[in-house]
Amino acid sequence: MLELSKNANTAAEHLRIYYLDWLRVTAMLILVFFHTARIFDSLSPFYIKSNQTSVFLNNLIIFVNQWELPVFFLIAGSATWFSLEIRPAGRYLKERFYRLLVPFFFGVLAVVPPQLYFVLKTKAGYHNSYWQFFSSYFFNIDPRYPLGGNYSGAFEVAHLWFLGVLFIFSLVLLPFFLTFKRNESKKVSDGSLNGGRLVVLSIPIVLITVLTHALLDWSFLQNPFIYFIFFIYGFLLFAVPSVNKAVVKNRNLIFASALSSTLLLFFLISLGWNRGVSGSVILGTGSYSGLTQKIIYEVVNGFNMWFLMLCLLYLGQRYLNVRNRLLSYLRGAVLPIYILHQTFIVAFGFYIVRLSLNITQKYSLIVFSSLAASLLLYELVIKRTNLTRFLFGMRLKK
Repeated sequence: MLELSKNANTAAEHLRIYYLDWLRVTAMLILVFFHTARIFDSLSPFYIKSNQTSVFLNNLIIFVNQWELPVFFLIAGSATWFSLEIRPAGRYLKERFYRLLVPFFFGVLAVVPPQLYFVLKTKAGYHNSYWQFFSSYFFNIDPRYPLGGNYSGAFEVAHLWFLGVLFIFSLVLLPFFLTFKRNESKKVSDGSLNGGRLVVLSIPIVLITVLTHALLDWSFLQNPFIYFIFFIYGFLLFAVPSVNKAVVKNRNLIFASALSSTLLLFFLISLGWNRGVSGSVILGTGSYSGLTQKIIYEVVNGFNMWFLMLCLLYLGQRYLNVRNRLLSYLRGAVLPIYILHQTFIVAFGFYIVRLSLNITQKYSLIVFSSLAASLLLYELVIKRTNLTRFLFGMRLKK
């Protein structure tokens, strides 16, 4: 068994595409900046909110939100292809269980509750200790939001919904992926797709954004249907060589489409055509008034998500496909930092927003302290023992 594990790890390293690791690490670091910005935005509720708000951070959130979670799911789909290249289905599912479900349940039990405690501490008249709060937390379930999302202090899974949804995707799509690898992967062309076909690949994303956001106004769990498509596309990115080649060949079209759709998206926001957010809050003035506006906005939104993703893939292939010690260190830290970072942001943010500082100083202080605390806990505790590595979804030491 040890020899088999060693051979699998050697094969995995041989197959490794380093720019995917860099994209994952970069996206994780940006997520710290993104979630800290949520404290100072005027777009939506969060666990901790500052009385000071920033138009710049509003727009940063909107832009990062276009590609941040899609890139995580796309990379996860790509990792599935590489994993199934060296592992049978049974070992793949076992790995998914240990790498996703174990840290999900541990995080919901131990890492998430402090975030909701600080929510309650912001409310006047709440003076319970943390242990008083914790003793009733798991029984305090809002039937309207059984998994959370309303930032009320009731039970929720918080940002760890990503791990649970990713496990479900892996489980549901495994038969399709295995069938594809057995049959279809041998038939695909080794040429490259033209630019028109890259545009066609955006259609499923556009249709889902229009259906769920414009017609149904669905926001549950960040709309998993969109991320379902990105997960499949991530798998196909390496299962079908022509897709990756098309990204390089059509880079001018990709950058032009990403830039134009981003500018158009923010122009529509300035008119007030975006969903659920007043245009005056972000860029300008306007009123959100009709189904036609919703549909137009969501068409541009879905198109923009896809071409921003293709931009990142090209930039990664072009500039980030290198291995060094920093990457070797950070790729092991990504999952623990993901699990920890938001709790530190909320905890530090609770105290820092009360200081007599400007927004830039508060924002910088929360980002630095949260990232430093996450890295220190990873370095000094989590990576040191097999128990903590197991709880945080890391590979065990031999």
